[in-house]
Amino acid sequence: MGQGISSKMGLRDGAMLVALSILWSGSFFFVAIAVRALPPFTNVALRAPVAAVALWGFIALRRLPIPRSPGATNLSLVTFLIPVSAILLGVTILGERLAMTDIAGMMLIAVGLSAIDGRLWHRRRRH
Repeated sequence: MGQGISSKMGLRDGAMLVALSILWSGSFFFVAIAVRALPPFTNVALRAPVAAVALWGFIALRRLPIPRSPGATNLSLVTFLIPVSAILLGVTILGERLAMTDIAGMMLIAVGLSAIDGRLWHRRRRH
């Protein structure tokens, strides 16, 4: 038999799961406060920079190496497709109307995704 995932969880694993649960649910608590205190655009515009600063601070305090794996980049590419999926599902399933702002937003997301991914830009440089 091959090695599988163990169903036994140690104390450290359990503590990490509890910590993750607190962090995950805590984010909803703070979003509920922020929605009442800040306009929606400000709320959205500040989420990623605040998270990035917190993550860089954590990395610096722990003296961890900066990750160089493309995994996080690939994950962010998928994450940025969520609003596009929501718009397209709203149009196809709920019968919502597609506004010019929706199209412009999806185009900006496409440009941003191609800039983050970089493969399209690298191909153009080679030719």
